Amino acid sequence: MSLASTAKSRVNRDGTRSAWSKALKCNWSYTQLRSSTMKKPSPASSQPARQRRASGASMPRATRRSRNRDASRRQLTAKQKRDLAALAALPDDQIDTSDIPELPPSAWKHAVRGRFYRPLKQAISLRLDADVVAWLKKPGKGYQTRANYLLRQQMLADLRRT
Repeated sequence: MSLASTAKSRVNRDGTRSAWSKALKCNWSYTQLRSSTMKKPSPASSQPARQRRASGASMPRATRRSRNRDASRRQLTAKQKRDLAALAALPDDQIDTSDIPELPPSAWKHAVRGRFYRPLKQAISLRLDADVVAWLKKPGKGYQTRANYLLRQQMLADLRRT
């Protein structure tokens, strides 16, 4: 039963509507009138936001990586440049390294060169035989990583031979 039909069915014995049904009818009609005539607020409330929405452009997201990249691109001040130039001009035997103790040879026992080296990846299109692709995909996800690993192993073996 809707609100309007509930309001219509509330009739007193003398045929007049009750105060409750009149109030309900009034509130219901106001709600209907308000919802049909009021404009919904736009998600872009400021002028620049409306312009971005109209043009389809979105605001660039600031990420930790982009902030770090921006910090590494900052220019050195004149004082920093002078200090670096003065250090570069000093011979190695005149640089004070007393606060940096030398590591004993045992500290270098398990050292690995290039442990944290991550080469840049380059997207390419490569045509391979169907059976080779099926063999690479057989173990599951990561077939491109496996192909890269196999090619790298072959490349390093060839570099050692020459």
